[in-house]
Amino acid sequence: HQGKWPQFLSEVLWYTFARGRLPIIKFPAFKKIPVQGQDDGFPLWISNSFAEKIALRERWNTVQTSAFPDPVRGNAYKLLSSPIWNYMFESYDAGVIAKPLEARHPLMDLRVIHYLLSLPPVPWCVHKELFRRATLKTLPEAVRQRPKSPLAANPIEVLLNNPNQPWRKSFKSHDYLDTYVDPKILIKLQDPNIALNESEMRIFSLSHWLNYPIYLQDTHTVYNTTNLGGVP
Repeated sequence: HQGKWPQFLSEVLWYTFARGRLPIIKFPAFKKIPVQGQDDGFPLWISNSFAEKIALRERWNTVQTSAFPDPVRGNAYKLLSSPIWNYMFESYDAGVIAKPLEARHPLMDLRVIHYLLSLPPVPWCVHKELFRRATLKTLPEAVRQRPKSPLAANPIEVLLNNPNQPWRKSFKSHDYLDTYVDPKILIKLQDPNIALNESEMRIFSLSHWLNYPIYLQDTHTVYNTTNLGGVP
């Protein structure tokens, strides 16, 4: 933004002198925007006919390109605006777990969130500077100053792609699964020796959900999701 460059340069210089190196800074505004057909995160295992019927690609693009109030913290606002939070918090409710317990989520306190979003990205959000400064004289220096070490691979994919995993061998497809999933991917699932990516593993969750009976406590009636298959 205009008028912010002096502050930005001052923070970069401060970090360079304090840490002895230049900060690694990402500029989301200059990221290449993928076009349809490229890897933009859209689940490619979804059936084209199903996606077209409910305009899924258009809805996906709308969500991905939605503008957020702070372009610098756009990813943070996007994550905090996700509907997954409602589901997660409600799943801890005493009425859901049937236990007289109250769950607390201190890091999701609005005061904490507002404070963290107000921090200048440089230097506090570079190389975990905030955590390193907060643990000064608390952690051993070798631990506190240890550089970030990226994982060699996604541990979830490595574990789940083990061909000896019983859930790969016992995969049970559902009659309605081909309504939502590309048939070529379904063939791929039948061979436990073929590696899957994390997105494709969600097909197993979908198949499990379709095969799992839904119990409605208020009517004491058991429904099976086979009655809910297909798109009206």
